[in-house]
Amino acid sequence: MHTMTRDQARQGWLDSAAALLRVHELTGIFLTNHELIELCAAELCRAHVDCSFAAGPAPADQLFVRKIKGADFSELLESDAVTVAMPEGSDEPLLCATGMLIVRGTAWVYSSEEGRRPGREDGIWRLDLGRSLRPLYFAPLDVEHLAEAINAGDLPRGTARSPRGRRRAH
Repeated sequence: MHTMTRDQARQGWLDSAAALLRVHELTGIFLTNHELIELCAAELCRAHVDCSFAAGPAPADQLFVRKIKGADFSELLESDAVTVAMPEGSDEPLLCATGMLIVRGTAWVYSSEEGRRPGREDGIWRLDLGRSLRPLYFAPLDVEHLAEAINAGDLPRGTARSPRGRRRAH
C-alpha cells in the first residue's frame, strides 16, 4: 500500500488527509478525521474503500455464485469500525475501516456453472477485513459538495459543524 500524493489525489480519489485539506482550501475550516466521518454518517459525503484486493465466498443468497472478487472502489455502507490509524506506507493518520464491511460497488462474480467466465456485477457485498486496516477514500466531487454544504450552513443539527458549532481558521 502507498499513500497518494496530493497531486495524484486530485486526479482520482482523495484519502482522508487530502479530503480534509481540500475542505480547508474551499471553506477555511479545519475538520478532523472524526468530523469528516460524522458528516459521512449524516450522508453529506460518501466514503469508499478500494475493494480490488478482496476475494471470498459469495453470500448465501447468491445462487450459482461460487466466489466474488472486488473490482475497484466501492461505497462504504457499514463497517464494524472506522478508526484513525497510520496504515502501512502512510506518513500521516488516515481514516481506515476494519472488521466486517458492507459495500456497494462492482465485483467479479465467479459462477459455479460449468464453463462460465467471471462477469462484473454491481451489488451490495459483505467483506471481512478481520483486523487489517483499509484506508477510506473520497471522490473529489463529493468533497466539493461537502464544502458547499459547509459554506451554505446546510449541515444537520447535531453534526460537528452545524450552524452553532461552526469554527473558522484564524
